[in-house]
Amino acid sequence: MGVRVTYHSFRGSGGESKKMWAVYLIIFVVGFAFIGGGLWNLISKQTKIDGYVKIEAYVQDYKESVKSHYDDNGFYHETTTYAEIVSYYVDGKVYFATNNVSSSSPKRIGSKIEIAYDPQDPSDCIFVNSAYQLTIIMMCVGGFCFIVGFIILALEIKKRNQN
Repeated sequence: MGVRVTYHSFRGSGGESKKMWAVYLIIFVVGFAFIGGGLWNLISKQTKIDGYVKIEAYVQDYKESVKSHYDDNGFYHETTTYAEIVSYYVDGKVYFATNNVSSSSPKRIGSKIEIAYDPQDPSDCIFVNSAYQLTIIMMCVGGFCFIVGFIILALEIKKRNQN
């Protein structure tokens, strides 16, 4: 009773097939990298937040950013986004912080936002809900690329094995 080993060549009818395999593999690896980066970002932010003290801050004002661009038809557009400026109290002293994530629909002035501050340096704070937005984006992009790359690779392998 012997063991039969079959080797498959992924070289199609020339260099074109190799190039396609490289593209599929790159998509797959990029997806994997984005997922890994998202996990790293999640763990590092969560570790930092866990060492901080969570409190409610109050929206005092906004930092306005205007970005302008021309679309494909040559029309000029402006997009305005707002980053909340909040105040919070630690040991009777007031601190101010500006959210590093802006949006076109910020929270109302006077509304509450959860932040976490460093007990050793209360001026160092993180906007808790904003901390995870990069993680979510990275995981979504990574998941999409990973799944697309995996499906394309699996279909290509299946097609090659049938030939």
